[in-house]
Amino acid sequence: MVFLRKFGTLLVAGTTSIRIPIIKRAAVDFAVGADWTPVATDVRIAVDGAASANVTNLPTAVAAGNGAFWEFVLTAAELTGKQMIVTVVDAATKAVEDQSFLVETYGNASAMYATDLSLQLATPTNITAGTITTTTNLTNLPAITANWITAAGIAAAALNGKGDWNIGKTGYALSSAGVQAVWDALTSALVTVGSIGKKLADWVIGTTQTGDSFARLGAPTGASVSADMAAMKAETASIQADTNDLQTRVPTALVSGKMDANASAIDGNAAAAANLKQSTLGIVTGIVGAASTTTSIVTSSMSPAAAVADQFKGRIVTFAEDTTTVNLRGQATDITANTAVGVLGCTALTTSPVSGDTFSVT
Repeated sequence: MVFLRKFGTLLVAGTTSIRIPIIKRAAVDFAVGADWTPVATDVRIAVDGAASANVTNLPTAVAAGNGAFWEFVLTAAELTGKQMIVTVVDAATKAVEDQSFLVETYGNASAMYATDLSLQLATPTNITAGTITTTTNLTNLPAITANWITAAGIAAAALNGKGDWNIGKTGYALSSAGVQAVWDALTSALVTVGSIGKKLADWVIGTTQTGDSFARLGAPTGASVSADMAAMKAETASIQADTNDLQTRVPTALVSGKMDANASAIDGNAAAAANLKQSTLGIVTGIVGAASTTTSIVTSSMSPAAAVADQFKGRIVTFAEDTTTVNLRGQATDITANTAVGVLGCTALTTSPVSGDTFSVT
């Protein structure tokens, strides 16, 4: 069993005391005063899990006509925790069964529940016949009864201009004067808010807006704002047409993340483009292999590959600008002979190539 009681507040017999039945030992009957006379160690209390101690006030039996219940009166000091457990274990020879109950507190920052559940709403003096007036400030809310907010009242609630505001039942209304007072207070408070510089009433009622925000809009370029928007629409349509035309002229997909394009002519000459193609197709690329010297370039690959001896004789070998051997970058020499497996004899280079050097043959 769990009981809620106010934090640090003495319980009073017959009102806030805790009343429970106690079962007789080895029976199913409620114990009455004649069955058990509690002694100091029979009833103990533990506050927030601390060591238990004897209760200050032993319980007393209260006759109920058909039996009895037992009344426990705890002191203010015994109610200064979040949760108390009261245990009933009488000394031998036992007269009642062992049992216990919990007490949890409210109404204090140190209580189990900080909210004071004992507070009640009182009806303020300035509510007469259910009408809230503005003659004095409200200090309490009115007591909630069947005459106040109901489902039907909520459904019927309406604010008609500055007229009566129905709360829930005929006669329970915020008067026109009350609504007007609230309205005036709100609009007056907003007179100088930010750069708006206008009362809330001006916005709602419809007074012509001539404040700071109006000036920031600026005058239209044409005859009106509508004309400016129409001109903008026409410009937008022209831009869209140009965009559509451009989309027909660019590739529909990228190649390795780049735009792929073919040059069908050079300076308007298709033959020049075809001739350039043929000249570039004759360029050979290659990679140097191991054991090369200044006069003998051993290749690990060539494209196209060597097929017969002296296939590349008389052509020029030029090393790439980013080749491995720094001294050979951009250096060129002529091919004096080559084998069918791609060993190129050449006029002496300044430095022997190493494996991985790259070159082209033109």
